[in-house]
Amino acid sequence: MALNKINPAVTSKTYRTDRYEKTSQPVNADPAGGKDVGTHRPPLSVSDHAEISSQAQQFADVRQVLEMARQEVAKEPDVRAGKVAQARERLAAGFYQSTEVRDQVAERLSRLLLDPDLF
Repeated sequence: MALNKINPAVTSKTYRTDRYEKTSQPVNADPAGGKDVGTHRPPLSVSDHAEISSQAQQFADVRQVLEMARQEVAKEPDVRAGKVAQARERLAAGFYQSTEVRDQVAERLSRLLLDPDLF
């Protein structure tokens, strides 16, 4: 069986603890004596560092502004009562039946439908 080939010294708790203590640094030391109180962390490399590119920083800034805008929009009601009342008044007065309004709607629809990026 393959398990019989494992060196028992490598799997022993003592071996693993000794090996860990040799490669780790103390995090907490007793202030009175400077003695290690038993908490360890792996050694830090002096060459470890991170750089954030200007493009990534710009992306983070845009994302923050977008999130603020979303929060502001969320505060607004889904239906703007003033706009609805204005539209109802215009309907009742026949505003949307005028030639000018029909021409504007037709022009905007034709621009939208002729837009090559739409489909």
